[in-house]
Amino acid sequence: MVLDTTTTRLEELVLEEFQAFLARHLTDTDSTRELVGVAQQLEQKETLAVQYTIELRHLFDEVPAPEDIRGFLFRVWVEVLALATVRLGPQHEQTLALRKVAGDLVAMSSAKPGRVERVQAIRDLPALLERLRQGMALLGLTAQQQDTHIKTVNDTLAQAFLSKTQALSPEQVD
Repeated sequence: MVLDTTTTRLEELVLEEFQAFLARHLTDTDSTRELVGVAQQLEQKETLAVQYTIELRHLFDEVPAPEDIRGFLFRVWVEVLALATVRLGPQHEQTLALRKVAGDLVAMSSAKPGRVERVQAIRDLPALLERLRQGMALLGLTAQQQDTHIKTVNDTLAQAFLSKTQALSPEQVD
């Protein structure tokens, strides 16, 4: 009985000393602090991606968008926004510009029944596509991956140009 109690107490002391050792040495190195920082940034990015997904869901409750555009925004663009927010900050000029791209893309993908709307969309399209590429580059997507997404977006936007349905109102675009 005495031996079991002594052995148990000794094991507890060894465990406590080992944990104290690990705590001291794992948190004292630069690489460990860097690793902890990266882990925190990843967690923050994932949290932001969820928040941006919720924001997009609210947007789509009020504004219709083609399924391909919705899919792109949910799969790719929320990751771009989350990464930009972590790296640059939520109020950074580039982060705010990338946030605006989501709304611009939804507006661009709505029907363009009038000539004036089509001309304006054609004029705005190259800048929008360039901002999409910049965001995807920030995310680290290869040129081939970017091309695949851009092709899907282009095809969907081409359908919007041909559509004769009602365009989004200025209030919906805002």
